[in-house]
Amino acid sequence: MNYLMPLRGSPPMQKRYAHFQDAIRFDKIMAEIDLVAGMCSYHYLENSGVGCVTAALDRFDVVHPIRPNNNIWMRASINAVFNKSMEVGVKLTTSFEDEGKFDEKHVATAYFTMAGMDANGTAVLPSFTPITQEQQRRSADAHARRQENKQSRYQFSQLFPSSEELEALDDLRDAHSNRNIETILMRDTRHTTEVEMYPEYVNNLGNVFGGRIMQFVYQNAYITAQAHCRAYPVLAGVDRMDFLAPVHIGDIVLLESRVVHVGKKSLSIETKVSSRDQRGSRTRLTNSCYFSFVATDEQRQ
Repeated sequence: MNYLMPLRGSPPMQKRYAHFQDAIRFDKIMAEIDLVAGMCSYHYLENSGVGCVTAALDRFDVVHPIRPNNNIWMRASINAVFNKSMEVGVKLTTSFEDEGKFDEKHVATAYFTMAGMDANGTAVLPSFTPITQEQQRRSADAHARRQENKQSRYQFSQLFPSSEELEALDDLRDAHSNRNIETILMRDTRHTTEVEMYPEYVNNLGNVFGGRIMQFVYQNAYITAQAHCRAYPVLAGVDRMDFLAPVHIGDIVLLESRVVHVGKKSLSIETKVSSRDQRGSRTRLTNSCYFSFVATDEQRQ
């Protein structure tokens, strides 16, 4: 499935999707790619009696800057089906003019896990048979990514700081306490936002559209990154945004972000999302994810 965002030559579209410093608004891009992944899924499931929801954004990697004056193509495909879920890949390219000729450049790739749903809950999806060589390659890659995700989650659950890491943490704590180095405690990087979920955010199942949640999550993570690095953070990637529970219309969503790692020119932001009903009687974790940003100057260098 191909989807075109015609930004070139359209000032209203450019204004809608432009950030500043000639950059694109990735919060809106993330909402769009979730929509495209959903449309691709429903096209595949047409007449099957089964619907789907976004279960996870497995990865979103940005490999080149995206400018708001270039057209953006989003090409979605079903990569593999795993009984009750499937992987949908979305490739983003931009078309631009170079010396009077139009060319395309690959700028980003996203992989989604879509879960089958029917009136009774989760549902088995129609089988998928890759036919062409390209489909077979994508299917093999999707199965490999799925296995890697399972292994990394298990390994992460077994992790515990080594004695060397614990000693390094103690040294950092002592240095901070003695004012020997300039440090910022992780708790002091925390940024929270509360957002009410309106009817305009509804999806086809009556809950809040997953792309809208992605939009709010990115905004909160970006503000956290910008406050810490005091520069211009540029999105490098998203590592696994899980949709753990649906968010309902009328819920109040709490977004909580914090800096969890800082490199020389990059930083990672953890964001967790919780929702509560209007009465405040039910609060639950609905999403968790990690963003990677690169700090740049005014020239985006």
